[in-house]
Amino acid sequence: MPILSSLVVLGILARVDATWAVHTDKTASQKDDWEYSDPKDPAPRQLAELYYSAKLYREKGMRRESDKAFEKLLRLWRQKPQDDSEANLMLSWAYSIARERNISNLANDTKGIERLREREKVEHQADLVKASTLAGEALATVSNLPETSEEKILLMFSAISVYGVAKNGKRKEEVVSSLDKTFGTMEADKSVSPVRADFLANCLNELANVYCPMQDWEQSWTQAPVGLVPDDAPEERLGIRISDFKKAEGYRLRAMAQINKKPSDDRGRIEAQRSLVVWFRLYQQPEQYNVQLQKLSDLVGSKNFGKLFQLGPRI
Repeated sequence: MPILSSLVVLGILARVDATWAVHTDKTASQKDDWEYSDPKDPAPRQLAELYYSAKLYREKGMRRESDKAFEKLLRLWRQKPQDDSEANLMLSWAYSIARERNISNLANDTKGIERLREREKVEHQADLVKASTLAGEALATVSNLPETSEEKILLMFSAISVYGVAKNGKRKEEVVSSLDKTFGTMEADKSVSPVRADFLANCLNELANVYCPMQDWEQSWTQAPVGLVPDDAPEERLGIRISDFKKAEGYRLRAMAQINKKPSDDRGRIEAQRSLVVWFRLYQQPEQYNVQLQKLSDLVGSKNFGKLFQLGPRI
């Protein structure tokens, strides 16, 4: 998983599910009427249980109860801010409600499943609107942060994930455009530190992943090539739109320009160059593949394919 995907998706969106859930062994039916001894000082366990309650209600299709549980959680959170920001919490929940609910085990017959599926389709459309709205509200809470702050940038990547799942292409593109502008400002800063340059390169690669995703190069090496299709191709036609590829290519090359500021023998630079070669191979771009392969060969000091890609047993 790309570096920023790990931070955004695992660190922000999945963290609540993975860690908060272990704080409770209660069921949703036991959580209807919680009373806190001091509502102005909610304990982390109580907040965890409330989040988990909202999640369980949603899994059961009890959307109204789920919304009430989350609204109560948000009120308590605002009374005494926790380690995670309010925006993180809102984006985490927005991502949860934007995902389709598994209903395959909720009916015993085919007709029952079909009726449930049709009802769920309508209700899920409302979920998508709600998720997009919540993501926008989350970003509004950090509007006062500098555009180049890492916290704000990571939250914006999280919002992109939410808008993607919520099928809100317009808002997703607006956030991407805003980040593109911010990164342009950072690229123009000649005094940027090496650490900051690494962060910027990771961000630019993550923007590329919005349009043309790639896992680490070793996994992608064995992956089936991905074809490009014209922008006006039917939606059902599989492949990456050419305009999307061009956007991703631009971000990949801008990221590499940041990494190229490192010494030629820097392992991170060699690894990034290797990843770029594989990326062009994955998307079937032989001309750029050969150009980047030559650059990798220059860095490694060899044309031996095994050395270029560390093939064979590793010590």
